Amino acid sequence: MTIPRILFYCVALYLGQVTAEAKWFDNYNSAQQKALDENKLILLFFTGSDWCHWCHKLKREVFAQKDFETEIEEIVIPTKIDFPQRKKLSPKLLRKNQTLKAKFEVTSFPTVILYDPFSGKELWRHGYFETTPEDYIRLLELLHQSKHSTRAH
Repeated sequence: MTIPRILFYCVALYLGQVTAEAKWFDNYNSAQQKALDENKLILLFFTGSDWCHWCHKLKREVFAQKDFETEIEEIVIPTKIDFPQRKKLSPKLLRKNQTLKAKFEVTSFPTVILYDPFSGKELWRHGYFETTPEDYIRLLELLHQSKHSTRAH
């Protein structure tokens, strides 16, 4: 096997591991439809991706960790609602994000909301707090299970 071919396989293997991350929707309507189809909650992450220190910290410490990324899509539909300052959003996406910010009464970043699209109720809201990906997933699982038990009654 030649050196370029070995390098190609190494890079392909590495990229395969990197791209295994959770898919974060940036379109709320698509996320909501998927949540309804799959009987899941929506995890809304209101962020300032290119300026918010605490958003970066939450993403780095929890959302970008392998343990989180491999399990999150089994529980919720992760959805990022971004408000960058340097990067330009399309006018349409910016309008949609501003509408969601107003609807969910977001006043600071990061704001993370666990939302039940069936009942239209917010189940949990938080900003940055120190936690592990494992504990965060466990809490989401508990909230997801409680949603199912209350809907069954």
